[in-house]
Amino acid sequence: MAKMTSRERVLKALNHEIPDRVPYMELYIDEDFGLRTLNLPSRAVPSPMSGSAPVTVAYFGGQGYDPLVLADVLKLDGLCLSIQPRIYFQTRVSDGQNFVTGGLIKRSQDLKIIDLPDPDDPGIYETARQLLAQLRPSNLALGCFINLGSDPVVLSMGWDALSYALYDDPQLVEELFDIYTSWIARSVRHICQLDFDFIWAGDDIAFKSGPMVSPRVFRSLFIPYWQRVVNEIKLPWIFHTDGNFLPVLDDLLALGMNALHPIEPEAVDIVALKRRIGDRVTLVGNIEINTLSSGTPQDVEKLTRETILQIAPGGGFILSSSNSLTRSCKVENVLAMVRTCHQYGQYPIEIQ
Repeated sequence: MAKMTSRERVLKALNHEIPDRVPYMELYIDEDFGLRTLNLPSRAVPSPMSGSAPVTVAYFGGQGYDPLVLADVLKLDGLCLSIQPRIYFQTRVSDGQNFVTGGLIKRSQDLKIIDLPDPDDPGIYETARQLLAQLRPSNLALGCFINLGSDPVVLSMGWDALSYALYDDPQLVEELFDIYTSWIARSVRHICQLDFDFIWAGDDIAFKSGPMVSPRVFRSLFIPYWQRVVNEIKLPWIFHTDGNFLPVLDDLLALGMNALHPIEPEAVDIVALKRRIGDRVTLVGNIEINTLSSGTPQDVEKLTRETILQIAPGGGFILSSSNSLTRSCKVENVLAMVRTCHQYGQYPIEIQ
């Protein structure tokens, strides 16, 4: 098979076709990890969290280095930019990391603090146009990270306040869903007209044990509002959620995504999922972060090889960590994962 560009490789995989090699991408790369990989000093204060500006338009993985340099070292096949509206949360910095400590929307009267810019303002997307122009000659697949709308609600309220409001003041929850999904849906119309190759939508809906809300609430609240955004997506797209989403899998698949990420290994058996839906949806994952953080390169090589040989045959697979490259990941382990992908990920790959 002729050698492909990274862009061609990723798009083949997202279209459930067989590329020349298993692609490798990460949704997010912690800035500190990227700096260590490039032998650069850590920042005393981390970059602001995505969602802390009126609209965040930036490389989704830190601002302290050139993402193309990092992509070259890690042999990434794709990069993501982030386009997100402000989320009304509080944060703190601890041990060089940003943490969300709570939401600012607790009661209906708090909605008055929300002041999102006009998503039809072309100026919002100018930074993205400039970044895409800089990145496009690399022949990497270029994605845009967005939310479908529930993460901004959850983060703006906090889980405790959201849980109480679902019963005590459901109108507040629906108004906040309406604000964010309306904004994002209008924004996605513009995003899909830019030079992106795919969309990566992230809204966590599950713990390791199961969904964060009941299937009934998920179907009656989350899905209808998400659908507003999904209706505007005109590019191949990946859906991200951690945890055990299996109780609502059919509801998720009805949204029509091209791929699911990251298939958290402590929550979902990726081999069983491949058998169940692997003929319809590309799987993106799922090299365990704990192994990348505390294992040896040999451990990582074994796990990566086994995953590729079990999941990659027939196509429909993109290699990734089981969430993102966190600051705890060892650089030598991530490089071992990449080497193994290049060694064992060349098609044709025999079914094991």
